[in-house]
Amino acid sequence: MKFQLHKWRAACLSALLLTLGAGSARSMVIVFTNRAAFLNALAPGYFEDNFQSVVPGTNVASLVRAGPGFSVTHTSPGFSVYGTSGGEIGAFTNTGGMLATMDPGTVSAVGANFFLTTIDDLFAPGKLTISLIQSGLTTNMDITPIDKTTGSFLGFISDVPVVSLSVSAGSAGKFTTYDNFIVGIPEPQGLLWLGSAMGFMRRRAARC
Repeated sequence: MKFQLHKWRAACLSALLLTLGAGSARSMVIVFTNRAAFLNALAPGYFEDNFQSVVPGTNVASLVRAGPGFSVTHTSPGFSVYGTSGGEIGAFTNTGGMLATMDPGTVSAVGANFFLTTIDDLFAPGKLTISLIQSGLTTNMDITPIDKTTGSFLGFISDVPVVSLSVSAGSAGKFTTYDNFIVGIPEPQGLLWLGSAMGFMRRRAARC
């Protein structure tokens, strides 16, 4: 177990600094920008969906994807979900966002590669806003990916269940898209350690 806690300390130091001002008395949210660090913080049995089984050109109102112990419903509110030629999913229109809704009470860790695409499913530069939605709390993060893999990953770990995650585009005329969608739960020992560390840092900040 010492090794697992060591991995958390190494993986989450920057995430602690990112979320000091974003938590509340009821909830703690840790944000990861590094995929490997995020995966190291998860308990075994997480579900990663690369959408390769989604037929390119798929255009549906909702897309339910399930793995062992987890189920996620992907929608584009007011529009439809599209399967890209690159094996991702996204909004069918360039004015729509994406919403991933978790089965109640099952998910407290979620992450993916988030980016914009052109009408030809190619990468398009631009900013996105990713919002983690819990009961009574929303955590917003903006990213501007360099390509579909570089700078596009965000992962969230929460000490309470995640209700949903929404993605919206800050760049007009481009399509909100994501890939490699991961849901799971954190390692319990690591989350306990991280909660203690967060409390210590908050107490230190309050004294400054």
